Amino acid sequence: LAEARGFTANADIALLDLGLPDAAAGLDALDQFLKFAPNVPVVVITGADPELGIHAIKAGAQDYVEKRDVPNAAMLQKTIRFAIERARLHALARTIINAAPNAVLVLDDEHRVIFANPPAARFFGQADGAIVGRPFEYPVAAGQTSEVVVSSAPETTWLSISSTAIAWEHVAATLIMARDITERKRALDLE
Repeated sequence: LAEARGFTANADIALLDLGLPDAAAGLDALDQFLKFAPNVPVVVITGADPELGIHAIKAGAQDYVEKRDVPNAAMLQKTIRFAIERARLHALARTIINAAPNAVLVLDDEHRVIFANPPAARFFGQADGAIVGRPFEYPVAAGQTSEVVVSSAPETTWLSISSTAIAWEHVAATLIMARDITERKRALDLE
């Protein structure tokens, strides 16, 4: 694992054997790898325990193969191709969401923010990243659109907030889309 640090900058994929002698135990090896190479998709190689592979995917791996299947070149090649493509699509989706002019947030079942794109912090008057982990203070009902006033921003801002129920990492969550309608509200006030 220590030797991999120098080779990951331009890697298309990493095959990580969770049983390497210098690796931390199990998923700790994956965690260590993802800390120094967060943009490299990982396929983990497990022993005979498929549960470890499933946990690895939840922890950030793109896929897993059991050690006994590594000699099956066709299957390994397919796993690698699919992992690279999934990672590419995830990166593309992340780029689109982060570049969107509107706020995109995901709330857990207790209405805490578990994901927010960069405009979300600006729309809700928070520092970048500070909104994640905090309760979402505005009323939301799945499938509904509402207008709210945010006065914690540099100036009073009107937002149109839409929400819908989604599954986020295999758990029920709420997707929030918010767009700034302040100019429209001001124009209506002038009429």
